[in-house]
Amino acid sequence: MLVVLNCRKTFNVGEANRSTFEFAVSIAASMIRFASRDGMQCFLVAQSDRWQELTIQAFSADLYVLYELLARLNGNDHHPYRPVVEQAHRRFPQANLVATFRLDSDPDMIELSPQVTHIDLEMDDKSFRFPDQPGTEYRAKRQGNRLIFKVCADRTLENLFQ
Repeated sequence: MLVVLNCRKTFNVGEANRSTFEFAVSIAASMIRFASRDGMQCFLVAQSDRWQELTIQAFSADLYVLYELLARLNGNDHHPYRPVVEQAHRRFPQANLVATFRLDSDPDMIELSPQVTHIDLEMDDKSFRFPDQPGTEYRAKRQGNRLIFKVCADRTLENLFQ
């Protein structure tokens, strides 16, 4: 599995630990932890100040290095996200599951090769801008090889992938 974090400043909507960026970091950590413990090798890529990548072996029990890297990232990068995803996909062609993050107001949907399952985490930026209002009710949907999951500020991680 390849997880490509979106560290762009324009992606970082909301405040402090309730921002889209911080929520994406939490989702990335949870996905990698689950996948590694389930026997998948995982790759994390982020362009935050500089290109950063990390490989987590299957069945890893110690994820300290992952958590340390995620804690150091910031959501203030200015590099376009699409080339980061494309470069990460070329760098780790063995990944048959790729997770990306974007705002639902961003029309730039990344297209990956049909040989991979693309988990497209679509952040409901309105719910992060206005956290007192309920997020959009939404069920996951499939478009070809893309699984789209809507992420709202008021939704728990346990409910996200149901």
